[in-house]
Amino acid sequence: MFKYKLEPLLSFRKREEEGKMRELALINSELVANSDEMERLKKSRQENAEKLTEISATVKEVGTLRVYDDYLKGCEMDILKALFKDEEINKRLSAKRDELVEYVRRRRSLELYRERLKERYDLNEKRKEQAELDEIGSQMSLREAI
Repeated sequence: MFKYKLEPLLSFRKREEEGKMRELALINSELVANSDEMERLKKSRQENAEKLTEISATVKEVGTLRVYDDYLKGCEMDILKALFKDEEINKRLSAKRDELVEYVRRRRSLELYRERLKERYDLNEKRKEQAELDEIGSQMSLREAI
């Protein structure tokens, strides 16, 4: 029976890889949430810009217009912050993806090594079995000859 001596190491590497996949999924969900937030901010800015355009035609008070203008500038700053956060999350995502690729490569090399050892073991077992069958066949032919 074939027994792979490095099976505990392979199991450990699989668990490491699964952990990296979970970390990647968390960062990916963070990216999706940030993108949704950015879309919400852009939509809010657009709605308020339209509202400012409507109000500027009717309202003559500079103070009211200035409040809306300041609010729009604040929205733009929030969008910029979200863009910078998006870039930072993308960098972290890329780094985690590279890390995961390395972990997959390490696990896969152990699996390939195990497969080669298993093939070698199966070949040796097949040869032994064939030798036994040949021996039995030669014994039977000797008995028939006598």
